[in-house]
Amino acid sequence: MVLLTITPATKDALQAYQALGHREDDSDSLKFPVDGDVGQPISHGDVVFLSQSLLKYYSATAPDGDEVERKRHASLYTLNQLLRGARIYEEPPKPKPQPSSEYVKLMARLRREQEAKDYERMTFHPSDPFTKPQFLGTTPRPTDSFSVGNQWVSEPDDVTYADVNRQLALIFNVLISIVACGAAIWVAARHMDVPARLALSMVGAIVVAVAEVVIYSGYIRRIQESKASEAKTKEAKEIYETWVTEPKKEAEKLIRPKEKAGDLRQRKLTSM
Repeated sequence: MVLLTITPATKDALQAYQALGHREDDSDSLKFPVDGDVGQPISHGDVVFLSQSLLKYYSATAPDGDEVERKRHASLYTLNQLLRGARIYEEPPKPKPQPSSEYVKLMARLRREQEAKDYERMTFHPSDPFTKPQFLGTTPRPTDSFSVGNQWVSEPDDVTYADVNRQLALIFNVLISIVACGAAIWVAARHMDVPARLALSMVGAIVVAVAEVVIYSGYIRRIQESKASEAKTKEAKEIYETWVTEPKKEAEKLIRPKEKAGDLRQRKLTSM
């Protein structure tokens, strides 16, 4: 069923039909409510029924030969006239239901927890042990390390990333050296035959590749030797100062000077 909006012409027709519907001798009775305002919904079938009923009534009750009156009513209550300006009725959006008290409390608690996490994340520094989660009054959870906003990178991960980056840069540099050396030999030997130029370029590129590998192997060996020698050396540690923390009351007792017997004053009691 298509719902349309009530137009001013449809409202006048409804009022006219309502007035006719109170007649006892009227065989046609109203099949729908007629107290509608402009803009309220009405079905297309009701508009058709309204137009047919009014036209039938005025055609039957109009005096014979009075074509002017019949045409006037026919022009007022035709289906085209009643539907002029009508639109598809759209129901107004329903009001959003108010959230329950449990939902409000849950959202407030989640908001406070998120604010606390954001504050801990902003104040955390890996080098400061007093800013770790256990010193901030919270217990770290296993899922915190996988969160999107967690930017804490451990030292082994940082070292591994640096090693991978360095190795990729090294491979790229070696490839550039090999290609550049082969291209230089190919250009320099342009007066030679193509097979000889190709063989000479390949030999030069292979020699450069072997030299790069030998140099890098020596570099790695020296680094390992330096690390081994550094691990063998023992670090000398020396204690510069020590202190003992004690409760406040005991500290006051220790700091308070002792009274000597000669410092006491004796008061005499005088009788009144």
